[in-house]
Amino acid sequence: ASADQTICRGEAPLALNLGAVSGGSGNFSYQWQVQSAGSGWSNIPGATQAIYSPPALFQTTQYRVVQTDNHCAPGQQVSSNAVTITVHSALVSGVAGSNQTICFAETPALLNLSLPGGGSGNFSYQWQYLEAVGDWTDIPGANGRSYQPNPLAEMVKYRVIQTDLFCEPNQQLTSNIVTINVYPQLTPGLANFDQTICYGETPDPLVAQPPSGGSGQFNYNWQVLNGFGNWLNINGATTLTYSPPALFVTTKYRISQIDPYCNPDQSVASVAVTITVHPQLVSGSAGPDQVLCFNEMPVPIAGTLPTG
Repeated sequence: ASADQTICRGEAPLALNLGAVSGGSGNFSYQWQVQSAGSGWSNIPGATQAIYSPPALFQTTQYRVVQTDNHCAPGQQVSSNAVTITVHSALVSGVAGSNQTICFAETPALLNLSLPGGGSGNFSYQWQYLEAVGDWTDIPGANGRSYQPNPLAEMVKYRVIQTDLFCEPNQQLTSNIVTINVYPQLTPGLANFDQTICYGETPDPLVAQPPSGGSGQFNYNWQVLNGFGNWLNINGATTLTYSPPALFVTTKYRISQIDPYCNPDQSVASVAVTITVHPQLVSGSAGPDQVLCFNEMPVPIAGTLPTG
C-alpha cells in the first residue's frame, strides 16, 4: 500500500493506493481495515476497492488492505503493509503577554508570544493592531514572536496570528488580545493669581490646583526664579500650597507637578505667579529749619514727596 503520511489535526490524508497485486488467479477482492491507538484491526464498511480515501483524522491511525483470491476454495488472503498516518496534535496558541497601562507618549514594554503548542512546529507569525476605530490591521515587518510597539498617545490593542505552514490548507490561531491603555496627557494645574505687595511684606499663600491627565499619582515642588533665569526647587515646598517669606524684590514662583508612575517621570509646570514688590518707602524732606524773631511769620514750609 501507499507510503506513510504525516498530517495536521483535522486534515484528510491523501488517498491510499494498494498498487499492483502479483501472483494468484487475478480474481481478487479487497477490504481496507483501520486501526487506531488501543484498538484492533477493523473492516471499513464500503472500502472494497484498491484505492481508499480516508476521512479527516484527529489521531494517528493505521490502514491496511486484506486481499482475497476468490478463485481459491477457501479464498486465500494476504494483508498489505500497514500505512501509518501520523497526526500532529492540536495547535494551541501561545500567550502574547498581559495588558499594560502607560503614560501619554510612552513606549510600551516589549510584547513576547510564548511558543505555540502542538502542530508541526513550522510556524509563522503576524502581529496585528486595533485602534479605537477601525479593524484589525497587519503590522508590516512584525513577523517574529516578539514585537516592540511604538510610543502611544491613545489605547491600542495587539494580537498575533500564528500559522502552521505544514498544514494544507494552513491552520491559523489567534493569540489573546493585549491592551495597552494610555493615560491622558499630563496638563499642569493653575497656581493662584499674581500679587502686589509692599517692600518687606509677606505675600498671601500660593495655592495650586492638581494637574489633569496622567496617572493621578503626583509629586509637587514649588520653584523660584533666580537672578540668572534658572528655576530652583524650594526645599520642603512639596504640597499644593506654599507660603512665601517676606519679600524685598519682585519674585516669580511656579509649581512643578510630577507623575512618578511614568518611566521616566513626566513633569509639567504651572504658569508663573509674579509677586510684584513696591520699592522701599523713602521719606520726603520737610524743608530746612528756620530761626525767627518774636512774633515773626515763618517762611512757608515746602516738603518733598516720599519715594518708593
